[in-house]
Amino acid sequence: MPALGCDYFGASLHKWVGAPHGTGLLFVRKPAIADVWPLFATDDPRSADIRKFENIGTRPAAAFNGVVDALAIDQPSLSLRMERLAALSRMTAARLQRLDGVALVGRPVGAILAIQVKGVPPDRLARRLREQANVLIGDASHPDIRGLRVSPGLTVRDRDIETFVDAFAAAIHAERSDAQK
Repeated sequence: MPALGCDYFGASLHKWVGAPHGTGLLFVRKPAIADVWPLFATDDPRSADIRKFENIGTRPAAAFNGVVDALAIDQPSLSLRMERLAALSRMTAARLQRLDGVALVGRPVGAILAIQVKGVPPDRLARRLREQANVLIGDASHPDIRGLRVSPGLTVRDRDIETFVDAFAAAIHAERSDAQK
């Protein structure tokens, strides 16, 4: 993370290194630690010790042991995973952008895309995708941006992207039809 020059970095380890679901990584540049308030209670929230963010109660040891095993895999396979995730992201973005009113918000980051659909509220589109196509998609709304977070995983096949885009198109069409009624 220091090589990236970032002050803060968070990642899902299940997506990026094949670790168990529910594991993640938080990097906070040392001078900034004291200024970041932890989400869970701790005895000294203004502490400059990064361990203040670990106070989440009892944790299953198996998940964290799985992180060690995932990180033990040779580094070339990690770079291949990143390349594959980036390729899936580019493929997904290209296909989604062909749909009417669909636009990328910013640039893809790794495998993560932020998508806006003109005239369709993101929360409604996410709900419709979940209910009608069993697709779980994240609402990436922010005060300045309303959109959806799309992030294909390592197990996604090229044909799965086509299926996803078809479901996305159907959900957009259904939302627009409902809005006209």
